Amino acid sequence: MNFLYKYTKKLKEYREISKVDEIARRYFAMNGFDGSLTMLGLLIGYYLSGFNNPAVIFVTGISTCIAMGVSGLWG
Repeated sequence: MNFLYKYTKKLKEYREISKVDEIARRYFAMNGFDGSLTMLGLLIGYYLSGFNNPAVIFVTGISTCIAMGVSGLWG
């Protein structure tokens, strides 16, 4: 338990020094907006094409969310 306490205390100190919280909030907002626009584009594309299979639309949406999440974390 002592190790966990020391580790979290050190991690908090590093967060404060690097000010990573501000950067993380900014990237969270930007990636959220990018994801929203991407999903809107997918839905409009499906609507305009006349595609009418909800299962494919759902799977494509989930796949896009995962891809955007990975891109946001490592991109």
